[in-house]
Amino acid sequence: MLTVQLLCCLTVSEELQTDRLSPIQVLEAFQWRAIQVNEKLNCAVRFLPDARKMAELIEAKYRFQTRKPPLYGIPFSIKESIVALSCSTLGYAQNLGKINQKDAAMVTTIREAGGIPFVLTNVPQSLLSFSCSNPIFGTTLNPYDPSRTCGGSSGGEAALISSNGSVIGIGGDVGGSIRIPAHFCGIVGFKPTGDLFSHVGSYASVPGRPLICACLGPMARDVDSVVLFMRIVLSLGMHNLDPYVIPFTFQEEVYTSEKILTIGYYTDGFLPPISVCGRVVMMTKEMLEKKGHRLVKFNPPDIMHLAALSCGSCILDGGQYIYDKLRNDILDANTVYTYWMYFLPLWLRRLLGKILPSSMWRVRFLLNLFVEQWKNAGLDCLICPVNSCAALPHSYPQKLLPAALFTIHYNLLNFPAGAVPCTNITESDEAELKQRYVVNDIFSSKVFNAFSKESIGLPVGVQCVALPFMDVVCLRLMSIIEECWTALKNTGCS
Repeated sequence: MLTVQLLCCLTVSEELQTDRLSPIQVLEAFQWRAIQVNEKLNCAVRFLPDARKMAELIEAKYRFQTRKPPLYGIPFSIKESIVALSCSTLGYAQNLGKINQKDAAMVTTIREAGGIPFVLTNVPQSLLSFSCSNPIFGTTLNPYDPSRTCGGSSGGEAALISSNGSVIGIGGDVGGSIRIPAHFCGIVGFKPTGDLFSHVGSYASVPGRPLICACLGPMARDVDSVVLFMRIVLSLGMHNLDPYVIPFTFQEEVYTSEKILTIGYYTDGFLPPISVCGRVVMMTKEMLEKKGHRLVKFNPPDIMHLAALSCGSCILDGGQYIYDKLRNDILDANTVYTYWMYFLPLWLRRLLGKILPSSMWRVRFLLNLFVEQWKNAGLDCLICPVNSCAALPHSYPQKLLPAALFTIHYNLLNFPAGAVPCTNITESDEAELKQRYVVNDIFSSKVFNAFSKESIGLPVGVQCVALPFMDVVCLRLMSIIEECWTALKNTGCS
């Protein structure tokens, strides 16, 4: 059975389509592996009881038939906040027992295309965190080091997929919640342009955020699997389920193009990245240049203001919704530290609730400025760190929120973005950090403590970004980068 679990999604699909594997065989293999992984990492919260019946039905209907549904027999893991005829708690104890009677539009689309949702995965309480713990299901561990977080909020997905417990999964991303866990766990994650996929039936940390795009997207161990999902699901007409979904087709000619790309790059952020996170960007730059692409130093305009607006756009009510939810719930230890803002005096929260929505004109101004600078540089796409750090100790994310500022503004900008695993922290990376990392505030002090020891082997990735609706360009860049790093690893030099 383990052989099946080591296959990528593209290969599993080919084996199913040609009847060399059956849906029941594949489902059982991943159920068995997911149970094993969950015992070690605590990443799964619920195995869906209808998965076996669905596998039996589609196998009886389509096996040995020439034409099969495009996702025939592929088992999917699903982030717990995405409704799948089950209870979506979002890590709140108060939501236990509230059973959803209808699938989310994304889950419906997967089922109708022959896919089999089989397990729901863990999330942090409220979803607004890049750690992964809650008072109901506890803490999900990182597969590379159980003393460190798997990331969040799609952390359960990343941990399960990284450990071969799922071949592909669906996460959600409002500030890096697909990309950061992918980076921390050494897998691929992709946040599409907003409204390419329906949000109907998918719960958000805060309902009704008009300025920042929460996106559903695929997570897998390789870029080909993510591309397979995007290619198929974009062709299924999800706009028929949700009229607000933008009809969009996967542009094969763009993905297979040999056009030379102009690619921007930068490594600077609010919190300076540890040396390996910057090194990965610069090594990727050099490899892309060797392939003939043009690399251009890019300085994002007013990045600090953009980051502040991005964070503020998540809580346009001044934190009132989160405050009300947490006040009536059991608090996870990590939540207490992270959400200090939601316990501000009522008068201050009301004031923020008035000030933040009035920032809409500033958001539009910065969006236009960013795009103008991008166009002036002639960029097709961009590379930068996913995060200032690799996987952090469990208690650190809530105290190091600035580390996540490499991702959140691409939600505000509504740019497609993905994370690609590249390398792992080495002894020399640790040594370099001890020698060169400048400790000048409480944030950098915590980073130094986390990565000056016991961090060897943690995965590190790079973030790829493109303009809105240039998702296929972004995926092409991700594929090129994966190919470059795979070739380097095969030489033993990464």
